[in-house]
Amino acid sequence: MHFRVVQSILQIAEDETYDSLRLINAELNRIFGRPDTMFLRTTPKQFLFDGVPFCVNVIGIAKAICKEIEKRNTKTIRTMPDGSLRFSFFSHKNMTDDGMFTINTGIKDPSRTQMIEQWNGRTSLEVWNNRSSGLPSSCNKIRGTDGSGYPPFRTGVDRMTIFSTDICRTVDIKLTGASSYEGIPALRYEIDGNFLHEIGPEYGNECYCVNKIPKSIVKSNGCLYKGALDLSNCFGKLNSGYFFTFVVN
Repeated sequence: MHFRVVQSILQIAEDETYDSLRLINAELNRIFGRPDTMFLRTTPKQFLFDGVPFCVNVIGIAKAICKEIEKRNTKTIRTMPDGSLRFSFFSHKNMTDDGMFTINTGIKDPSRTQMIEQWNGRTSLEVWNNRSSGLPSSCNKIRGTDGSGYPPFRTGVDRMTIFSTDICRTVDIKLTGASSYEGIPALRYEIDGNFLHEIGPEYGNECYCVNKIPKSIVKSNGCLYKGALDLSNCFGKLNSGYFFTFVVN
């Protein structure tokens, strides 16, 4: 967690001035309670939901920095009654829903069973880059299922699509072979390369290259390197940007 928040703080400072970067660096110990390492030892419950505290009993410049973090209104950081801050991945999702889905029942066409027809009354998003004509791009199209079920009577289908509201996009999964679960025959699907590896104009999905993160390192085609996806537009007003990262072997 320390690295994630520190990265955001330093990104904000870098966007401002070099002097701000040096000032914040001198206050990191006060903000995070003098940690011995950049890694934090905590519980899954605290990390995911209850929140890991920082900016506790800060004064002076450290307090001003914490106020700036608070003003960024990041979903994963909450302000506590005592003025301290807490970081957690999913606390903002408690007591919420995932939106209104319109799902095809498959009565007229069994091959459309469980397919998402609309999400919150829309058939497309406004998160990724659209076509120059203004029409929705393939990246913004809402399609596939929510991953909890699929159409019946499908034997050896090479590819299926899942729509995830958490990352504001569809994810293709591809058939990799036969498998089994506790003796039950099954088919094994894995995430396709166009999720995080094969992104760019050469793959026809450059609409995912939103480039909202200041001074980020991009390839010659203008897109982030393998294993990274810019989710700034998906998460709203996050001035420091949001990465989705994946280990690439």
